[in-house]
Amino acid sequence: SRSQRQRLGEIRRRAAPHEGCAMLLGVFQAQGARAVVRRIVEMENVERSPSQFAVDAEREYQVLEAAAEEKLDLVGIYHSHPAPPYPSAQDLRFMEYNPCTWVIDGIQGVRHAVKAYRLVAGRLHSVRVQTLG
Repeated sequence: SRSQRQRLGEIRRRAAPHEGCAMLLGVFQAQGARAVVRRIVEMENVERSPSQFAVDAEREYQVLEAAAEEKLDLVGIYHSHPAPPYPSAQDLRFMEYNPCTWVIDGIQGVRHAVKAYRLVAGRLHSVRVQTLG
């Protein structure tokens, strides 16, 4: 939704100059072809770096446990980049271990742009992000 996109922008701004990050929780529809974000959980970037991010494993576990109780899945991982919204080499490595949609908020030209990707069988695919409501 528009309010969710605004929330992601707030996460990016709060984290600056470091990468901001969040877990996107929601539901899969159309036999997994579509994901709808129901909740955004801001995560602390424990790397405190402008060029990479990592989250606390215990906090991630707690978020995933609570999501399971609410019947929500991890449908995406969000993070901001101080560069174009394209996965870095490190992102690509972590995408192998976290096979969900990765939403990257980066700088394209003079504006921020949000792009999404999935890594499937070693190949990077763009994912269409649609804002509803």
